[in-house]
Amino acid sequence: MIINYGKARVKEQAQSVFKRMIDMKYSPSLITYESLMMMYGYCDSVSKAREIFDGVAESGQEIKVSTLNVILDVYCRNGLPMEADKLLLSANSIGIRPNVCTYKLLYKAYTKANMKDLLDKLLKSMDKDGIVPNKRFFLEALGAFFFFNRESRVWEFLNRFEQAT
Repeated sequence: MIINYGKARVKEQAQSVFKRMIDMKYSPSLITYESLMMMYGYCDSVSKAREIFDGVAESGQEIKVSTLNVILDVYCRNGLPMEADKLLLSANSIGIRPNVCTYKLLYKAYTKANMKDLLDKLLKSMDKDGIVPNKRFFLEALGAFFFFNRESRVWEFLNRFEQAT
């Protein structure tokens, strides 16, 4: 419900639902906090979403990769790929291991923002983490390399993909 209010950009109703949950002595779960972060992301309130993420981290709850992906999606949705990259680095330092979804959303954000260096770095991280791209991701990445005039990286990427399959 909270996310749907966010998609409709009616932040006040989502906040009202959350407040009523708290008033009823509901103890918010990680999923509830993720929903709030997404809602704020849809409503262009990135700082509020980050505040919630930081609050969850400081509470001592284990942060899951799904929670990381939500806040990364908020950054990417709002055109902040550099912030997403910084968060990914700090997440790695506290032991959150990115998954395929993490890489997919960052890939889209870096490509859309025409950030070739971050795209190169991302693909190297995927390789280091043993993430093998599926066919669609692979073809999109090849297209991005050609778009960025990085033909030499195409051959390197092809060789890595061939070794992994």
